[in-house]
Amino acid sequence: MGTKQAEIDYPAKLNAAERRWLATKPFGSFNREESRRTFQDFSTLLKLIDRHQPLASNILELGCGPGWLSILLSWMGFRVTGYDISPAMIKVAKNRATTLKLERVYFGVADMETTHIKAEDGRHDVVIIYDALHHCSDEAAVINHCYHYLKPGGILLLAEPNRVHEHSQDAHVAVERFGVTERGFDVGTLRQQCRQAGFERSWRYHASGQSFEPRHEGLIDSLKMLIYPFLVRFYFGRTRTRIWFVAQKAAR
Repeated sequence: MGTKQAEIDYPAKLNAAERRWLATKPFGSFNREESRRTFQDFSTLLKLIDRHQPLASNILELGCGPGWLSILLSWMGFRVTGYDISPAMIKVAKNRATTLKLERVYFGVADMETTHIKAEDGRHDVVIIYDALHHCSDEAAVINHCYHYLKPGGILLLAEPNRVHEHSQDAHVAVERFGVTERGFDVGTLRQQCRQAGFERSWRYHASGQSFEPRHEGLIDSLKMLIYPFLVRFYFGRTRTRIWFVAQKAAR
């Protein structure tokens, strides 16, 4: 229970500024670089939903933390359910939803790794795990749960760090300070686990923040605009960039 308890206790270990950030993310001035990346990622999530489930209405988010993503999705017109292992995180999420008078979002406490939420079986067009699966030790169990939560033809959408993450300075700091699990993934393993869970098809996408950088018409920026996609696809994508992964349940 060690690292799981650490996830539950995570909010209590934050300083005052970090706790305020939980209640406002991704808005505010606490970490504008993270805000920028978060909005880029949100745009990518919307694009992938539109590509693979353009008629989606019900979305389930696992590992929702303080609920910011679920809330933004509800503003986009989706009916959203979010679960997190930490009651303190869910309290923040519920408070935000109440303050904003949102009626299409629900939050609850659940461990996505060890708890199969029977009430969610077959209800959702999309299941999203954003930056949370790498805190689990048994991702295969989580993926198996996700398969059952989806309607036929539904998609699982993962946004997770690559293998290099678990050796990064950020990961070491998080483990030392909070005691949480910090891992990384490779696409081959995720694809195999999704296939074993029953998913019919899967896709890996490259959507690094660099792809969204504005480029002026100067020579250097023009070269970056042309070259960077190739570097991501054939070099950085193997070791450094976030894994964006979509798996689809058979439509039957």
